Amino acid sequence: MKANLSHGGLTIFVPYIHAFGGVERLILGLSRHLHEAGLPHAVACFEDTIEFGSRADWPVQVIQLKPRRNPASEAWALHRLLKDSKKGSRFSPLLFDLKSAFYAGLSGDDGYFLHFTDPPSLLGPEITKHAYSLRKHNHAASSQRRVSPMLALRAELAHRLTRKGVRAASSVFVMTEIISKEIHDLYGVTPVILRPGVRTSSARPRAGQAESKSIRVLSVARLEAGKNLAWIISAMSNTDVRWTAEFAGTGPYESELRELAERTGVSERVTFHGFVTDEQLENLYTGSHIVAVPAAQGWGLPALEALARGVPVTLNRASGVSEILGGSQWVEISNDNEQDFAKALRRMVALVQAGSIGSEPLPTVPTEAAWAQSVCRHCGWL
Repeated sequence: MKANLSHGGLTIFVPYIHAFGGVERLILGLSRHLHEAGLPHAVACFEDTIEFGSRADWPVQVIQLKPRRNPASEAWALHRLLKDSKKGSRFSPLLFDLKSAFYAGLSGDDGYFLHFTDPPSLLGPEITKHAYSLRKHNHAASSQRRVSPMLALRAELAHRLTRKGVRAASSVFVMTEIISKEIHDLYGVTPVILRPGVRTSSARPRAGQAESKSIRVLSVARLEAGKNLAWIISAMSNTDVRWTAEFAGTGPYESELRELAERTGVSERVTFHGFVTDEQLENLYTGSHIVAVPAAQGWGLPALEALARGVPVTLNRASGVSEILGGSQWVEISNDNEQDFAKALRRMVALVQAGSIGSEPLPTVPTEAAWAQSVCRHCGWL
């Protein structure tokens, strides 16, 4: 589908839309803000397999470029998109994530903004981790493993092209201090930190306590091994309290989680809701006593969504949102391991059962509108 970038429209690009995760939620929030401001825009990608536009209740133009699956074809497709966007709009486009930087570096383009939602160190199969020039960086520790000379050469080339793409950006946006430091170490640029937020809710806070002796624990995340979701089932299966665990999200790890629940004898207490609508998610939040976020990740919007609705959170310190949530009774923060997360979750269960959380004010959380407005201001869109 050819972009319609006339009349002052702008382009938001992410390479592939194969799941509705953190980056897709951010793009949807940004699109909502642009729509409400009356600014025409399009979301472009190489391929969209989830019908991204159907997730919005406003018109979202989605452009699928459909190049061949090889770096040269993908870089050429991005080059054509950027060239067309400059002809049809006075606004520079916004590209999301590391692969966008690689393709832009390969195509030799400039005149765009770049947003990272995860640090490169959290991208498991990322080839640039094996680049020999990154061996001095602790967050590229996987490059210390012995690899073939050919793989090391390919990794170094990919790293240099990615660095070129990052440096060619007019501005680079990240969400946390940790990501900012990593991007500076890897690519020699100083990013702008813009912390994403959540939509405000009209739901009444739960006051952080259970109305009965049964505790409802909620997870809102894509079901992937890297999200550490098994920690929730393992932790709760070793408690003496009555409990249920609910998982909102889809993904390839669902079968393993079901097997774990069956193996530990708690399958009747665990519910998998799959993909949920905004209304269904709202009901899940307001019906829960604790939201558990065990993943090591770039940010962690569900923690903020829970707190905005008066639901306490147990959080992995390796989740970027922990940078702004320390010191609150509403949040238990664990170290990045299963045992410590289990202890933190059980501490929160005890606090909720005792009804001892609601006496303290909820932490202030950033809003989606404020984040989107900051992105627009830094990009010169509004």
